[in-house]
Amino acid sequence: MRPIDGCPTVEAAERIKAALEARDWDADGRRSISSSLQTGLSGRLEMNSFSSGSIRMTEIHPGTPLLLPLLAEWSGEGDYKPSDALRMTLDLVRLGQDDALTDVRPRLAAAIAAPETGPRDVHFQDHVIGNAVELLQDRREPLTLTELEEIARSRTHNARSSALRAIGRQGTTAACESLMGLYSELTDASSRDSLLNALQTLATQLGLGVNVESEQLTVISV
Repeated sequence: MRPIDGCPTVEAAERIKAALEARDWDADGRRSISSSLQTGLSGRLEMNSFSSGSIRMTEIHPGTPLLLPLLAEWSGEGDYKPSDALRMTLDLVRLGQDDALTDVRPRLAAAIAAPETGPRDVHFQDHVIGNAVELLQDRREPLTLTELEEIARSRTHNARSSALRAIGRQGTTAACESLMGLYSELTDASSRDSLLNALQTLATQLGLGVNVESEQLTVISV
């Protein structure tokens, strides 16, 4: 979204809003524009070389309030896949539409319950689910340990790693026990790495140490 991140003015947002309202967009178009606007309104492209760059998060663009009503209207349309509807809700929350936070949980539940349609869709779906899990944790609206454990058990790495981090961030003895209980169930290397990273951080906060020997995981006082 160079027209936005390169032009931090209300006038730039007004021109984009007028252009967007001048035509009809299908569900895929609205979802794609919502995602692009979220990036362009909250980040700036910094070039690392002639052909590559990265997005650095900045203050929200001053024209954002002009575009939020349109994005909220689009988000309310009913013709999206569940994961797309969830992603558009996350875009709104990140741009400062606080009342959209109430839609995250029901749309997250719908995305989790949606049928899997193929490996690429699952990869994207679980990426969005993981983002929702972490956003709720950031906003002090965390999922319960039971909900997070179910995501860790049933989803692919994109969502599972976020659920494991969210369990660790709860900062309690119960969370520590939850991670220890999941260790024997999650047997692939990437899942165990994510679990151990979360557990070791949590254990340090609780004054505990983590010991791994073969397939045995123990936590001891230090």
